[in-house]
Amino acid sequence: EIIKVDIDNIKKGTKIICKTNKLGKKGIYNNFPSIIKKVDGNNVIVNDELNDITITKEELKNNFHFHYARTLHSIQSKTLPSFHYAVEDLYFMKPRATYTLISRLKF
Repeated sequence: EIIKVDIDNIKKGTKIICKTNKLGKKGIYNNFPSIIKKVDGNNVIVNDELNDITITKEELKNNFHFHYARTLHSIQSKTLPSFHYAVEDLYFMKPRATYTLISRLKF
C-alpha cells in the first residue's frame, strides 16, 4: 500500500518522491526524489540535491509519496549516494544485480 504524504504533519528532512509529471513546469517529474527543506505556511520548499523548488501543500499532497525504497529497475540511469538492503534480500543479489547497484553509486 502506498502512503500518501500527510500535509498536516510534514517535517523538514522527510524524503519524498514525485509520482506524476504535473509539476514539469517547476522542473519536477515522475520518479524525481526530493527532501522537504522547509515548510512555510501554505508553501513547501523541496530540494532535489541541486535546486530548492517551492511548491504548495496541495501540490505536495497530489503529486508526492513518501520515498522509503526503490527497486534496481527504477534507478536505471540514476546516481545514488548510498544504498541499504534487507539481509533477507541477499539471496536475490546475484552478480549482475550487485554490479548494477554498485555502478549507480557516486563516490
